[in-house]
Amino acid sequence: MAIIRAPKTAAAALAAGSLVVLALAGCSPKSAGGGAAPAPVSTSAASSAPPTTAPAHAKLDGVPSACPAAAVVMSNLHQTSLVVHRPDPSFCEYLFKGNKSAPHVAITFAANPGITVAQVKAGLEREQKDVKPVPGLADAAFSFGAPPGGGLTFLSGDTICSILSGVRTTTADEVALANAIISG
Repeated sequence: MAIIRAPKTAAAALAAGSLVVLALAGCSPKSAGGGAAPAPVSTSAASSAPPTTAPAHAKLDGVPSACPAAAVVMSNLHQTSLVVHRPDPSFCEYLFKGNKSAPHVAITFAANPGITVAQVKAGLEREQKDVKPVPGLADAAFSFGAPPGGGLTFLSGDTICSILSGVRTTTADEVALANAIISG
């Protein structure tokens, strides 16, 4: 397992320093922030629909073909005016009102066949503070401190997803978003 640091723009805005995003070996250079970023895609304000629960059999099957919709992220994290800035499915960056200097949410995906729950936990504990298990989510999930927001990493099948927030969120909000991601 490899630890890949998020591009400085996301790291600086999310943690005013070097926030580490747990990712996996085998990602393409584009997933580490290379390549041209497609044009921003904006969405309207979040809906007030309650979060959905993923069926017990749902699993991620590698890196998704597209980033989660900004409306899904806004709804589950109770934010408004998020814009997808970097819709690369392995590194999804959501900006508050499209402000490129202050991304508020980053979601990373990486497929790593054979990774274990113990490896995921050990990687997080080396790089993050306050790592805590989150029972009942995917194959394994862990929340961690990433002031001012928080973070959640979960393993679903052979895919790891990390949700990092530069705004105040709760673990319950992040779990709701994770369930929405898993259920597609």
